[in-house]
Amino acid sequence: MPAIVYYHPEFISGSYRGEKFCDFSLLTNDFTSNCEAVLLSLFVLDVEDGKLLRGKNKPSWTDTNGDEISILVGYKSGRHWHYHIGPYNPNSTYTQAKIRDLNMSGATSAAVIHYRWYDPTTKKKLIILSFGPGHRKFPKTRDLPNHLNSRGGLISFAKLIKAITDK
Repeated sequence: MPAIVYYHPEFISGSYRGEKFCDFSLLTNDFTSNCEAVLLSLFVLDVEDGKLLRGKNKPSWTDTNGDEISILVGYKSGRHWHYHIGPYNPNSTYTQAKIRDLNMSGATSAAVIHYRWYDPTTKKKLIILSFGPGHRKFPKTRDLPNHLNSRGGLISFAKLIKAITDK
């Protein structure tokens, strides 16, 4: 089942680029397999088409075994997840799953998409909070700046920016 993808307004209007977070306007836009703008666009298209996704997809407060990480438990209240967006090791083995599903066996990458569901029960509207160029080490809840904390609270639906307007 497809989901509709929205951008958090601060992801679009922001101008930050660091190791752990990057705003839309500062994504790389070159002609390599690491092109962040292309990776993001392909992710949005695949989610909106309801396709199976190759990357690891998990809650941001758990480790690869599903156990809570105490220094990241703050992400649980915001229901923050992250998806490994690529590029992937071509020799890796992985399991595919839909965006709504936990996928601990998905392919991993340095870059991730930080997101949450606007409607966690039905999971029809996905909000991209930030792009994470480097996943190692994962940002702790008290790290500054932290776009997951600053963009993770309640937001009016009218303020969200639809990712794709025409299909």
